[in-house]
This record gives sequence, structure tokens and C-alpha cells, in this order.
Amino acid sequence: MKKKKKNYRKLLKILLLLLNVSVGVPFLFAFFAQAVSPSAIGIFAFCGLAFPYLLYANIALMILWFFVDYRYSLISILLILVNLNNIDRHFQFKGTEVPDPCVNCVKVMSYNARLFNVYNESDEELGKGKQKIFDFLAEEKPDIVCFQEYFYENSAKIDFPTTDTILSILGLEHSEKYFYQYFPQNLRHEYFFGLAIFSRYRIVNAGYVQMPDSSANSVIFADIRFKGDTIRIYDVHLASLHLDNADYEAGKKMVQGLDDPEREQNIRQIYKKVKTGFEVRTMQVKALRAHRDTCPYPIVLCGDFNDSPASYSYNKLATGLNDSFRKSGQKMGTTYNGDVFPAYRIDYILYDPQYRAYQHTIATQLGVSDHFPIYTYISLQKNKY
Repeated sequence: MKKKKKNYRKLLKILLLLLNVSVGVPFLFAFFAQAVSPSAIGIFAFCGLAFPYLLYANIALMILWFFVDYRYSLISILLILVNLNNIDRHFQFKGTEVPDPCVNCVKVMSYNARLFNVYNESDEELGKGKQKIFDFLAEEKPDIVCFQEYFYENSAKIDFPTTDTILSILGLEHSEKYFYQYFPQNLRHEYFFGLAIFSRYRIVNAGYVQMPDSSANSVIFADIRFKGDTIRIYDVHLASLHLDNADYEAGKKMVQGLDDPEREQNIRQIYKKVKTGFEVRTMQVKALRAHRDTCPYPIVLCGDFNDSPASYSYNKLATGLNDSFRKSGQKMGTTYNGDVFPAYRIDYILYDPQYRAYQHTIATQLGVSDHFPIYTYISLQKNKY
């Protein structure tokens, strides 16, 4: 009986060790994802994408080993310690409230509006999503708001005057001193697609960053004047995965465990698109960093990176800047509002470390887009409330 029990225990150890290797090696690779370009070693980027799940698996194994042979729990403990910086990028528990008073605090918002839902509504529903966004802006009254997937229509065919309405809601003059919009794509010069920045503070200069691809994804900037200082606001939308309806349907079948005769082909196609997305974003980040490194002003950088906090893209853009979620957020900080693929934090507000950020918030009550709006309060004067 003792011998049989010993054999069972030995077999359990072997199985647990195999599990340790199968989730431990990718977890270690996730650590390298932030530093190694996906163009060089793609597997690191995929492991970085799976980071939260690899973390959960390693924690579970660590606990199991305590009951089997506590010495082996050191494997997962060491891997978790190696990834402490990555954990801090994904999870926060403290939160930081806005001090009262905070005379230098500016409410900064970033939102991928998914074209104000214009293509996701029936004729009867058209404009309801847009109105929900307008109502949200009227309630929150951000001082600076950066939109990605911004939509503007000047034909009056579908009654979508977004720019005029937002200026009115925020109490801004209809002047380029208070907003800047850039449209890489348009349809018949009637429907325009791109990015926009609205600012309660005067814009003294604005433009766009030339990206290495010709997609609608882009970067714009606006230099604002705040109490005698000039501050640069970047509005970023990095390359998406360009998944189509067939990919989403295949993803739903995978998640729900449904039969799919083309499963392998669909997996390969999704894998290829994800890999291409990693590589394109790497090129875009290099272009943005080159532009950013020449900027003579303090920076606030907002936007949809389409990448997780463990990614190479995030690391390159966050280097030298603070992350409002890491400084003042709570929980996992999920900003992706899709219903098929895993939820991640892919929208960010980064800022110059001489400033302070408070009360990073994800507005999960606004479900119009496949992203949630995020906002934070930044004290835009050096180490002052």
C-alpha cells in the first residue's frame, strides 16, 4: 500500500513538473516580450499577450506544490518575481483620489469611439450611440479629450455633425485654437475617418506623425498652453488586427467549443493577422518614438495601442513616461469591450514624470464602442497639486 501511494505521489510530481514547464517557459518568454521586437522573435509577443492567463496558471501551480512538495513551488515563485514589473502593469489595487483642492489638475480623456457606432446601428437606431457619447461628454466635461476612430460627416445626409456638437458640449469656441482633427481616409469627401483632439486650453501648434503604413491608424499631436507652459498632447491609434466578421465568427466557435470544420485554417489565419499586427505596430512605434524624442515640451500621450501592457509597443512608448493606470488605477484596468476575444487593457494615458496623475477611471458604463473611455486627472505643473 505504501509503495503504491509512493508511486502515485511520484507520478503526480512528474505531471506537475510537466505542467510547470508548459506554463513556466511561456511565462518566462512573456518577460522578454517587452524588450524583444516581434519582428525578431514572434513567440515572445504571443506569450506577452497571454500574460494574465500564464500568471494565473503559475499561481495555481505554486499553491498545488505547497500541498505536494513545497520545495518545487520555488519554480513558480521565482518566475512570478521575475515578472513583478509586468504584474504591476496589469493589476493595481491602491487607486489615488484627486486631492482637494487641485488647482492645476486637468481632466484628460482618451476614447476609441468606433466611429460613434454609425455602422453598427440600423436606420431606426442611427444616432443613438452617438447621443450616448454626447451625453457622457456632457456629464464628464473633460478638459482634454483624444478620440480614435473619430467620424465626421459634412454632407448632412445622415445628420452626424460630431465636431460642432462636441465643441458646444464642452463649451469651446468653434476655432482651431481649441480642436484639431486629422482624417487619413474619407468617403466621397462627405464622410471622414481619423483622429481628433479637443482642448479647453489654447492649441498653439498641431500636426500628424507620418506613419510607415497607409492605413487609417495614425498619430496626431497638439501643443497646448497651460499657465504659461507649452505641453504636447499625442493622440495615438496603432495598427489593429484587421479581423473581419469571419474571424469573429470563428473566434466565437472556439470560445463556445462549437464544431468548426475549418478550425485549423481559421486559427492559422487569425495567428497570421495577429503576428502582422505585432510587426506593423513595431514599425509605427519606432516612427512615433523618433518624433517624440525630438519634442522640446513635456508630453501627455493618449490612445489605443491595440497591444497589451506586456508588449514591446507599450514598453517602447511608456519608457520615460508614467502610466496613469499604474499610478492611480485599480483592478485589471480592462478597456477592450469586445465579446469574442480576451479582454485586455489596450488604451492608455501616459505622461511626463514631472507631473502627477490621480483617479484613473475606466468608464465601463458607456458600452457604445468596443472600447471603454478612460480618463485621469493630471496636475500639469511640476510636482504641484
